[in-house]
Amino acid sequence: MSSRLGKTMAGVARAAYNTGSLLIDSGMGSDVEKFAMRRGVKLLGVCPEAEVTFPKISNRQPNELTNGHTHFFLIGREDRSLNFTWGDESCMKYDLAQRISKGRVQGMGASGSPPCKMITVIIGDNEAQAMRDIEASMNMKVPIIVVRGTPLTD
Repeated sequence: MSSRLGKTMAGVARAAYNTGSLLIDSGMGSDVEKFAMRRGVKLLGVCPEAEVTFPKISNRQPNELTNGHTHFFLIGREDRSLNFTWGDESCMKYDLAQRISKGRVQGMGASGSPPCKMITVIIGDNEAQAMRDIEASMNMKVPIIVVRGTPLTD
């Protein structure tokens, strides 16, 4: 990880910590994990189950779920009758974020969490995935921040 990327990820985790936010990513190694763990920030990985491998003690595999996530949300069917591929999780990721941002439902006299704002921060190097996330954000009218130095800005 470059020094610039490390500082960017540390800043994202710090902003999430200071605002009490939840971070959502692909569940793969996005380099924000260690900074989120240090700050105690919740990090939710959303990914298609058929496309990921589960961590083993031996060598790290491509598409392996990484530690540092507090939760994973795997999409697909247990019997593998319906397999999702990368990109299919984008809409699910934004639907989850939208539901979380609305806060808890108030009922029975209990007060719930206040609603909060959503933003999309594009940092990664996967241009195809980034474009799907940007499209989903635009469709949902979610503000987008593209960090300088990513392939989309070069």
